[in-house]
Amino acid sequence: MVVRTSVLQRLQALSPVKLWLASVCVSIVATEIITSGMEWLLKGAVTYDYLLTGFVAALLVASAVVAALLSLLNRLKSEAQRSLQLTKELAESEQRAKLAIVASRLALWDYDVTTGKVCLSEGWSPLLGGAQAPTITTINELAALVPEEELPAVKDAIVGALKGLHDSAFQIEHRVRNLDGKFIWVLSAGAVVERNPQGRALRMLGTNRDVTERRERDEALQLFATVFDAMDEAVVVTSPDNKIVMVNPAFTQITGYPAYEATGQNPRMLSSGRQSPEFYTHMWKTLAATGKWRGEIWNRRRNGEIYAEWLSVNRICDSNGKLTHHVAVFSDISRRKATEEQLHHMAHHDALTGLPNRTLFMDRLRQSLSKDKRDQARLAVMFLDLDQFKPVNDLYGHNTGDLLLQQVAQRLRDCMRESDTVARIGGDEFCVVLPSIEAAQEALLVAERILHTLRQPFRPNEITVHIAGSLGIAIYPDHGENADTLLRNADIAMYWAKADGRDRLEVFRPDMPIPDTQNPI
Repeated sequence: MVVRTSVLQRLQALSPVKLWLASVCVSIVATEIITSGMEWLLKGAVTYDYLLTGFVAALLVASAVVAALLSLLNRLKSEAQRSLQLTKELAESEQRAKLAIVASRLALWDYDVTTGKVCLSEGWSPLLGGAQAPTITTINELAALVPEEELPAVKDAIVGALKGLHDSAFQIEHRVRNLDGKFIWVLSAGAVVERNPQGRALRMLGTNRDVTERRERDEALQLFATVFDAMDEAVVVTSPDNKIVMVNPAFTQITGYPAYEATGQNPRMLSSGRQSPEFYTHMWKTLAATGKWRGEIWNRRRNGEIYAEWLSVNRICDSNGKLTHHVAVFSDISRRKATEEQLHHMAHHDALTGLPNRTLFMDRLRQSLSKDKRDQARLAVMFLDLDQFKPVNDLYGHNTGDLLLQQVAQRLRDCMRESDTVARIGGDEFCVVLPSIEAAQEALLVAERILHTLRQPFRPNEITVHIAGSLGIAIYPDHGENADTLLRNADIAMYWAKADGRDRLEVFRPDMPIPDTQNPI
């Protein structure tokens, strides 16, 4: 068995061709031995034992050859199975690679540098907008798709890779013309995959991917960023928990807070304290219900100055309706508010004295009447006309007359309560409203105080002048139920105070005749 094993091991070590030749030789020798042995046995030249020994030896050698042949066949079979498995795996790998290429929507190209030929994958068809793969076979035909102004940069990138720069690879974004003649943006990337022994590039592989949507999105974002920074209105972006995540330069200009100080803070840092908690509760309820809120609000700058702003807040939600951000846009309307207040003041106040004019006086009279009717209180209306004013105006000029009117207005203010209203309704005529009085006697006391202060000397332009006043009074509800009636009756009472000698007051009486306006006193 040791001999057989040694022979078998040596046979298995032989190549398939040598093993086949050995098996043939052994078969021939074994056949010859058996044939010759039988002949010698019949002739009596050898004994049976000698022949049997030779036959057994030949048989052992033959069995070793057969065993080696069987081992070879098994090995060949195993190798064939492995080869089939490798072929199958390679086919599956190629199929996966093809599917991956299709799924990636990449347009592949294979460039033979020596011949200038290119081979394009089917991914170029959707890239260029054609149903069939483009019939492009050379690098020059491929380059013809690139706009002239962008071609030099593309060529420089490819040549750099061919020369071995940047690890023999390149990547560049540029436009290509599709089959409809329109230009799309692509990301071109490639690398040299084969060089000759001298280092010259022989083959380059690469991909092109449509990045038009991404470029358009980037351009839109860039435009948004430019607009965001250039806006005159302040923009604040907050997270769902109302923390500031972004502000624009106008925010800093209006509030005084730089971006790094504002980021991460709650917008309530701008609160002026003028709005009540109920105001903010209503604002957030409206925002939650409608997704937006707009209105006027008072806030505080970094230096403590309070300013008015027009604020617009919007909720930003994702596709599932989940809140992602709040965006607030506001503008400083302090100057506009000041202008509006100035215009309102000019429209409702006397330009010379600063007192309310007839329009504002009648509005306040109606409001006071409405309130006193509810409270069942009384109200007095006074109509005052200055005595001896025209001679002062004629003698010393209009400038002195204007200064005199301003001094009269100030003395009248000094005689009034904060809730009272004194107005100049024209020329040298003034009106007063005393709301919420207990009795007519209160109005009489105020009227006497007014007449007394008017008797004191005035010094407009360092000139001493003496004037007086005639004053008529009408009481609600005794002398009228509405503003127009009360003012008219106070005017009638003033007329008769002047008719009775000036520098006096009269309370309206129903029996007072209406004055003859064609012959004024």
